[in-house]
Amino acid sequence: MVIANTAEAYSSFLWRINDSSLHNYHVRQTHASSDRALLWQGDSKLVIGSLPIFHLEYLNAIGHYYKHTKYCHPKTPSVSLCEDIRNDASVLKCLLNYISPHKTIHCIPYANTSAFFKLVEFLETCYNLTVLLPESPYYKNLWIKDYLDTKMGFRTLTSRWLGDTENVLPFGVHSSSLEEAVNIITWFLQRNCACIVKDNSGYLGLGQITVHPNALQQENFANHLLQQIAQHPYLEPSDLVIEEFIQSSQKQYPSAEFFVPPVTTGVPFLTYVCNQVFSKGNFIGVLISPEQKNASWYLTLINYGLIVAQNLQNMGFIGYFDVDAIVDDSENLYALEVNTRRTGATHVHEAACHLLGKHYVDNFTLLSRNSVKTKTNIAIDTLLECIDTLLFPMNSSNLKDKDATRKGIIITHSSNLPQLEFGYLIIAGSTQETMSIHQEMSRLIEILE
Repeated sequence: MVIANTAEAYSSFLWRINDSSLHNYHVRQTHASSDRALLWQGDSKLVIGSLPIFHLEYLNAIGHYYKHTKYCHPKTPSVSLCEDIRNDASVLKCLLNYISPHKTIHCIPYANTSAFFKLVEFLETCYNLTVLLPESPYYKNLWIKDYLDTKMGFRTLTSRWLGDTENVLPFGVHSSSLEEAVNIITWFLQRNCACIVKDNSGYLGLGQITVHPNALQQENFANHLLQQIAQHPYLEPSDLVIEEFIQSSQKQYPSAEFFVPPVTTGVPFLTYVCNQVFSKGNFIGVLISPEQKNASWYLTLINYGLIVAQNLQNMGFIGYFDVDAIVDDSENLYALEVNTRRTGATHVHEAACHLLGKHYVDNFTLLSRNSVKTKTNIAIDTLLECIDTLLFPMNSSNLKDKDATRKGIIITHSSNLPQLEFGYLIIAGSTQETMSIHQEMSRLIEILE
């Protein structure tokens, strides 16, 4: 059973957004990103998310790959999916019918939260279920996940674990007040160094401001900066991290995900390496390619991650995490943060393993986009019909190679179709072929609209 509690993982950050319309928008967008959970853990699973999903029937029909995947959702979703499950009779009925008569279930959350552990206790106590948690730490160790998930928690622990921080982390400091933040930013700029202001608990690039040295020439610079931070919808002025801005003209933002098993059952291991794709500072998808193995940063990033993973295991952490990084214009790698949960491409990796085999990265390139805008409201059947010739598995007559039928587009996100958005995963033989499929899909949708 998969619990796609994405919004719950960021609840403290989301509740800080005072603008109700902006808060509701981000809650819905975060709920919609949970659609990707349909691709976790192969087949034979029940997925519980927050919104109606429109592409489940299509996914069930892709060969034999996902025909046993089931889905349900609460009637009235809130920020906390785990609380919604406890309070929604129809979801509980679906859950209990799925488990019956075995009374034992492996439960996989997007993120381990206090609400998730309360749900587990509720199911065990009230329904006499046995809930196994292969990706969860003991509840008493939940603070490790929460602490490392903050910008300062990451900087504090990884600076100890990774050694020479001058060549590992961008220089940065914590600010506990608005006035202090302005003084720190001014200090960076006076040294001709651009800096980036981050909310200590921010995610997906939300709550970030980049300030360049030429800003000092602005009249009333300090007052303007004070107002900009104070009025920013995503920044908490009493809990900011200000760090050196790393220039990456080639837009190299690599990330590596790892799994940490219980200390008595095995050693931590790498799951995937990707390059993150951003638009206007916000995370929108990933690229996984065999070409990345030749990158100058590849082995260094994996080495950093395994060091962090081993230390986390020693502390009592269990589960997934990733290390996000940036490569500057001199090909230097800097670690930026750690996310202690399933990550933005776990669904890409697990779908590829399920569809292509665990060594997929040797022969295939994968491009995912969580949200693509459409100009009009497109129903799922219309969308599928429009791009039918490109859907995975593609007809072998269209591609003249032995892997032709293991390429194409998979719809990954559909709950936001009424909001004129959908998400997809493209599987192809190279980055160039991936982009070719993407461009043809865009052309077909443009004609449809």
